[in-house]
Amino acid sequence: MLAAPTTKVAVTPDTELIAGELRKRVLLGSEAVYRVCDWNQALVEVEVVRSPGLEPGQRFQFALAAVTAMVVVSEPGD
Repeated sequence: MLAAPTTKVAVTPDTELIAGELRKRVLLGSEAVYRVCDWNQALVEVEVVRSPGLEPGQRFQFALAAVTAMVVVSEPGD
């Protein structure tokens, strides 16, 4: 597990992560949606919401830049 984040943190001047928000990635015609769980300066732990070939609830660590490049689908509580 990564170091506990604050609820919201700016990772670049125009990008921030919010614990629990959903982010979407479309690659080669397939769409994946992940929930932001935890992060540090280099990695973000995400949980699969839906993705072809993956089980909901699986957790992965992605590079911070890869997650901040994803589109925000909804914020926590939406």
